[in-house]
Amino acid sequence: MKLQGNSEYHKDKYISKTVDRWLCHPFIGTLFFLVIIFIVFYIAFSSLGAFLSKILTKIFAFLLENVYVALCHAGASEALCHLLIFGVFQSVAFVLACLPQTVILF
Repeated sequence: MKLQGNSEYHKDKYISKTVDRWLCHPFIGTLFFLVIIFIVFYIAFSSLGAFLSKILTKIFAFLLENVYVALCHAGASEALCHLLIFGVFQSVAFVLACLPQTVILF
């Protein structure tokens, strides 16, 4: 009695072994790994990641300016405005602007 899924199992196993043979090869596997790593780094730091980072930087610059104006109009002291905006908000915005690149990398 022959099982129905037996030929599909052998076909999948053959494909898996063929892929493993090429990707685990000492030379070809290393080249494949380096190409994949290069593509991931290129996407993260040159194309999509840089584009998203620029968008976030522009958003944070817009928010920084508007929050500074709002704080000054609310009657906060100039020292407090500078501390909150340039000490806290700008530092957090700088770190968050790098977040898209980190997310893409992971």
